[in-house]
Amino acid sequence: MKAKELLLAGGQLSRKTRTVKDLTRFISTRENKDTSNYSLFLGAGASKSSGISTALELIDIWKRELYERFEDKQFEPTDDYKNIEQYFEHKHPSWFNSVNPYSSLFEKKFDLPSQRRKFVEQQVGNKLPSIGYAYLVSLVEKGFFNTIFTTNFDDLLNESFYQLSSTRPIVCAHDSSVHSISITSKRPKILKLHGDYLFENIKSTLRETESLEQNIKDKLIEFCKEFGLIILGYSGSDRSIMDVLEYLVKTDNYVKNGVYWCFRKEDEINQSVMNLLWKDKVYPIIIDGFDEFFASLYNELTGEYGKLFNSDKESQRDKIISKIMDNFSRSDNEIIKRELEELYKSRDKVDISNFLNIKSSDKSKEKISLKNFRNILEVSEKAKVDPNEAYLLCERYFNDLSTKDDQERYIKRLIDLALMSDQKSQAMHWANELINLDEFSDEHYLIKLSLINDLNEKNKFLSNSIKKLNKSYSLLNKQSDLYFSMMRNDSSLDYFSDIDKNINLSLKLNPSLYNKAFLQKHKLLTERLNKEDNEKDKNKYEEEIDKLIKDMKSSNKNNINYIIIRSLEAERISKESNAIETIKDIISTRDKKERSSKERINEIISSLLEKILSFEDSNGYGEAHKDFYDSIKEDNLEEYTSRTLIHKSLYDFFYRKDIDLARKYLRFAMKKEDIDDELELILDASSIIDINFLKEIESYIEDIKYGLKQKYYFSLKDKISSIKGDFDSALSFIEQERKYDGDFREYLISKTYYLLKLGKYQDVIDVFNKNKGEFKSNNFDIFKINYLIAKGKLDGKINEDEINKINSRTKDEHLKVATSILLQNKKEQGYSNLKKLINKNPKEYYVVKNWVFIDESKILSFNPAPQ
Repeated sequence: MKAKELLLAGGQLSRKTRTVKDLTRFISTRENKDTSNYSLFLGAGASKSSGISTALELIDIWKRELYERFEDKQFEPTDDYKNIEQYFEHKHPSWFNSVNPYSSLFEKKFDLPSQRRKFVEQQVGNKLPSIGYAYLVSLVEKGFFNTIFTTNFDDLLNESFYQLSSTRPIVCAHDSSVHSISITSKRPKILKLHGDYLFENIKSTLRETESLEQNIKDKLIEFCKEFGLIILGYSGSDRSIMDVLEYLVKTDNYVKNGVYWCFRKEDEINQSVMNLLWKDKVYPIIIDGFDEFFASLYNELTGEYGKLFNSDKESQRDKIISKIMDNFSRSDNEIIKRELEELYKSRDKVDISNFLNIKSSDKSKEKISLKNFRNILEVSEKAKVDPNEAYLLCERYFNDLSTKDDQERYIKRLIDLALMSDQKSQAMHWANELINLDEFSDEHYLIKLSLINDLNEKNKFLSNSIKKLNKSYSLLNKQSDLYFSMMRNDSSLDYFSDIDKNINLSLKLNPSLYNKAFLQKHKLLTERLNKEDNEKDKNKYEEEIDKLIKDMKSSNKNNINYIIIRSLEAERISKESNAIETIKDIISTRDKKERSSKERINEIISSLLEKILSFEDSNGYGEAHKDFYDSIKEDNLEEYTSRTLIHKSLYDFFYRKDIDLARKYLRFAMKKEDIDDELELILDASSIIDINFLKEIESYIEDIKYGLKQKYYFSLKDKISSIKGDFDSALSFIEQERKYDGDFREYLISKTYYLLKLGKYQDVIDVFNKNKGEFKSNNFDIFKINYLIAKGKLDGKINEDEINKINSRTKDEHLKVATSILLQNKKEQGYSNLKKLINKNPKEYYVVKNWVFIDESKILSFNPAPQ
């Protein structure tokens, strides 16, 4: 049974349910500030947001993998087995334990203890603590907690103390050493009930977890005599631990302060836990998640904000190094002298990520020697004047490197400079050198992929790369994106099964909700649904989409990918009321987030509000837009991205009819750090709100041109030329853009549009005839319409039969309106529908007024600009 059904209003145990605020009050009633009155008990759920798979996630993976091993096929529900759980219960009752599926599956999946230990090591090694651990450590430092029991193998707790605190806990993962731990010791204590992945003694199989070492068991009982117990992220699947908890609860002198068991709403509560919850002294609490729980506790108990991470905690290492350098600077020991020389050299390193615009995910790290920093800065300055000279200079500096340090950074710069100076073969050479430098870096393969234009060649390269890096989920995700793109260009292609296979592999490698494969899964199901005519199959895909969303919500409803999918689903359904309800849900999540997360979530909200304007049942800008955009003020701009501020400026222009305010927020958007990613959007907005602002944006683009991808730069120049009406220049720029793997469909549409604007009708026909055999997709209907318009101009009459075919089959609202206007018998209806389109979404006016066949006199009254 789910926690929300059992514990919330109307549930059998709702009367026993307590709140986080209740628990805060109980924790704060300790005898003195140095004595805690509760111990903590952490299960696998505490590590989920740190990127470690939960037991439930692994159970699902192992069931499917073992089914495939036993049956040599993927599981599909049948009359005999409605779900995979039933299969294991009926076919493998001799070893499968439905009460503790994790341990029984784990033992069957891996034959030897060494294999199980290796798997655990891969799962938990090199993981970093989430923010919940930072709050927990701080609460321990302040004396609110002193003892933490955990069933987890990972080292996140100890790592948190090591990185975030000067306090060093006693960590015990061995039964033989636990007896020496004193309940009165003031040092924090971490007792690992199932062992530590760093040692051989981890408990993971059914036989192992069914027994708890006597000393560990005695210590758990001893600590719970004086203190209460708070349980988080634990499913209660271990019989040995549940036996101890049941003993403690039914014994009068134990857990005097009660047992408080925390659940998320979507958590499944098994029967043994449910039985325990009915007992006296045991109370359930509904929480949002591990991180959110400790954030709330920290805030309520300390009242502090902004002091969680401070420079003192981060400077301990530097203090130690400085002391060593002072004390041993005159040492005669040759080993120490050599070590100190290297230490001095390392101090000559500088953090220059801001100077070079290096992302934190850059695997070449953010440290670079002072010499190489100066060299690359010189190259960057030279590139602004002469990219060819900059390339030669960078190559010379690269060849002068005496060590492998910074090679990656130089090679990446050489690739960019080769592209700037139109030396694509050289760029490819350096991309190969980058792979040779580290042939197991998926980032290096993705850089080379970006240099390949042909989609089939891209796919071939990706397939070979995936074989080599068979643990790279990012390459699998990239190939799925490519398959989507190939199907978009040619509707006769069907890569659905390939995408499905990639998604499943990607999620096996990285089941974290942050994996993009979750977004791709939603896209896959949506596209299959849209292509399906059979009502039964449509319902099947609808159900799969619902299940995906529910599963993600139960895992972590605050995850950004879950929020994105909620937004995409609202867009798919395209009902204004549904979208507004979705926005309300997202806002309630946003209000609990930190600033950086609020920025991204506000952008999702803003983008969905813009989409609403295109819904069939939309009435245009409404109360939802007003509530959101009017809440944006000058004193909270840090919570909004440039995209959101641009959307606000358009709202102020069209809805509030306040041109000055619209210009003001357009300029605020221009000052945001992320504006480089939104230059196309701000160009469109400035062409509507303030055409004079275009010069300022164009000047900015020229200033940063060598920091932009060449494809993106030429795309921006193409747009600027089009806005200015300089279609000859626009044509030149789209040809440049095409060299850098521009979208072929958009290229053909833009090229034929610009040729139409220039009156070069025969050129449009020639372009169409040259490329028409390449495409079988209706996505190229606009390309064909441009051809039909050009041919009609030369023939004196447009082919209405062909236009009518497109009009009959298209589901695209813009295409429907455009083709209606081109048909004599539907022209008036077309203009009427166009007016409705503009009334809902005023931006549409600035798109359609540039259509080559539009009658400007008929749309003059449609102009939505403030008068």
